[in-house]
Amino acid sequence: KMAAAASTQTDVLSHPGESYAVLVHRNHAHRVRNALESGSENVIWMKLGAERGDDSGSNSDADNHVSHVSHASTTEASDDGTSDSANVNMRYHDGIGGCTATTSQTTVIPTPYEAGGRKSRRGYCLLVIRNVRTTPSQLPPVARQRISWAGRITHCTTASTTSRANDKVPYGNDTGDMVRHIARRVFDLLQQQHNFDFVDTPTKRAHELRLDVRPKSMVLNICQELQRIAAEGGGIVNRDDTDDNDPYDGPIRMTRSVGKCSFVLNAVFDFLDEEEEEDGVGDSIGNSGSTCNGNPPTRCCYWGLSSAEDQNNIIRRLNDYATPGIEPLDSMDNVEAPVSRAYYKLHQVFDEHLKDIMFAKLRGVNGGAGLDLGASPGGWTQVLHRNGIRPVVAIDPGLLAPRVQGLDGVQHVRGDFSGEDSIHAIANAAPYSAIVCDANLYLEIFEQIGRTLEAVAEELRCSAKEKSLLAFPSVFVLTIKFPYKTEESLRRNLAWASEQIPACLRRIVDAAASSMMDEGTCGNDLSAHIAVTYSIVHLHANSESERTLIAVFNEL
Repeated sequence: KMAAAASTQTDVLSHPGESYAVLVHRNHAHRVRNALESGSENVIWMKLGAERGDDSGSNSDADNHVSHVSHASTTEASDDGTSDSANVNMRYHDGIGGCTATTSQTTVIPTPYEAGGRKSRRGYCLLVIRNVRTTPSQLPPVARQRISWAGRITHCTTASTTSRANDKVPYGNDTGDMVRHIARRVFDLLQQQHNFDFVDTPTKRAHELRLDVRPKSMVLNICQELQRIAAEGGGIVNRDDTDDNDPYDGPIRMTRSVGKCSFVLNAVFDFLDEEEEEDGVGDSIGNSGSTCNGNPPTRCCYWGLSSAEDQNNIIRRLNDYATPGIEPLDSMDNVEAPVSRAYYKLHQVFDEHLKDIMFAKLRGVNGGAGLDLGASPGGWTQVLHRNGIRPVVAIDPGLLAPRVQGLDGVQHVRGDFSGEDSIHAIANAAPYSAIVCDANLYLEIFEQIGRTLEAVAEELRCSAKEKSLLAFPSVFVLTIKFPYKTEESLRRNLAWASEQIPACLRRIVDAAASSMMDEGTCGNDLSAHIAVTYSIVHLHANSESERTLIAVFNEL
């Protein structure tokens, strides 16, 4: 039933950067992958007016910050489940389970957890990302929280067969050859590069090796082969305390304990078993598995040896270790603790997407105030305050957490956006370097924000305060919350929002221009001197049915 002709080889990954395998929930796979591959450089910026062929803003200083000219929605999954982004070269499952080594950066590997196993692991997939721009431990906290496991990869072992007709056995002869090949290379590396101590000495205990292999069914295969090589070809004598009934025991001291191990072998096998092939596991991620392009089927294993210290430095920054605990709203034990998960949305926006554009200017001497519309319980107000924006006007009928309410320069107005008290408070604190909104609104959000800022501009224009609405450069950040039902519904609502956003931004531009008008100026003339770049992003803290709009306003 099995093809006998097979060839096995191991290549050292030659990319200039590091390579990692990460186990991440499929709902966050795209975002984690993009962050590891390109970070914030993958963000696509549009110029207001470009979507209608208007080049009026083409001379804006903000043009230097436009990374791409295509629309942000091009990074979304297309109807066939694949990515439309031209900057991501992925591998596709060919329906057989074979794979070939390619020059792509990322390989998506469906895992047995998706077909069964522990409920806590269902819905996860493995990403093997070569030449990362950002390591997993350097990702934003809320992104690291989505990663269940990560390990450094340095080698790729492939086993190619000339024929696999009637091959329904998940681990056949070619896989056995690959396991033996990997075990031999690992054993040589332990001896030659890592100075692995196989036996106890009077002054030092023998090193212990931990196998972190996926799928788990391959752990025993690799363990037994390593022990065989150590006993037969390696000349390592069995320890006195070896348990002949324990398949994991032998000349090499093995351990399942993260705390006791000295070295860790991270290994990820890139092939599907029969059940996963039939279920088409991973297809919904778009770009899963690989393509053979007419070549003989190939089974791959990505692996690497790391010291326990290096591996623990990664693991201890993932999962629950990743984000500081969100303290209860009335707690004052840790005044720096975020009051909500929403905190991490704006934190990522300022830390990644606005840092290189203009955020340093916001904290300058001439920086303006901050406006948080729909502020309760105060997560976004915290971010504005911690980034040096003073004062911060927080508008919401609900309460702010006491540790946010007590921050220096925070003014809380309990009311609706367009209430009279809110309009007066917003006008008194103008101009603004940042206007942000994470309110739980959908269809009416654009209209309500536009109406509110127009009312503020009118009060500024009619008053003797001689203040404008915006302090350039200025940013506008809005969470767009869709009534998610299906993927098609989300795609349709995202298209609708993309059509509404330019009109919303123009209303803000017109309101800002109106606030600067005097008897000798025209609002249209002033609007022409305000340039806007914007992007729609899917932040790590966004739910599947949320997107975040980021807009930058510059005065020409």
